[in-house]
Amino acid sequence: MNSWLQIKKDYYILHHRPNFENDAQITNEYFDRAVRSLIDEFSEHDSSFLLKDSDCHIYLFSSPTDKAREGYATTITKYVNNKLSAEIHILALSAHNPSSKTNVGEPIDENYFFKTIVHEYSIIILELLTIKKARGWTLYDSPYWFHDGYEEYLSLMLSSKHSKEITFIKYLNEIKQNPGRITWNNEIKVHDRYIDGSVLISFLHDLFGKRKTQAILRSTKSTFNDAFTETFGIDLYDFYKCCSQRLPTL
Repeated sequence: MNSWLQIKKDYYILHHRPNFENDAQITNEYFDRAVRSLIDEFSEHDSSFLLKDSDCHIYLFSSPTDKAREGYATTITKYVNNKLSAEIHILALSAHNPSSKTNVGEPIDENYFFKTIVHEYSIIILELLTIKKARGWTLYDSPYWFHDGYEEYLSLMLSSKHSKEITFIKYLNEIKQNPGRITWNNEIKVHDRYIDGSVLISFLHDLFGKRKTQAILRSTKSTFNDAFTETFGIDLYDFYKCCSQRLPTL
């Protein structure tokens, strides 16, 4: 990619176009905060070492592309020779339409942008935690509601106060108004992998705590289903039943 300037940090390199220095500084600040929060969140799992042993290149675009546009960012990962490489493609905050809204009707503003950054970077740490072990299931062996939901949950809890205390409540209300968004048909089915998935991950934290919820990522069981049962002591159907009982109380 030509005509890119770089900001080199310990855990990533941020690439941006000339004349977008202000956007680059905002983005850099949010990524720094995201990295610190995720390292702290997963501090029991050598998260700082894992992230430093990976390569992450962030591309901040000044106009929409197929991988970075309004309401849409992309993280591309590959694992070669025992090393994870990642590219994050994101549209600059100033390039968004100020009248645009999120999937729960909020403005695409600094809160949205910070949340998106945490979401995209969390993919890297979640993938590393499931790859860097002796054996066992990896992140994309899990259902969408789990891996996309976990990323969204982290983005809500670890970005802005608004996302944690207001946006997340809107997610809960979406499900409270329509509990049928989460169903069972030989597996857990969701209407929206991000909204419903993040609420399911929040239920795991509420029921079992952060340490045990993170422990599933390090399980050496060969399948996600077996890892889930081993980690939590219940199978996915029993978890679904627990969630169904909680939904009316949201």
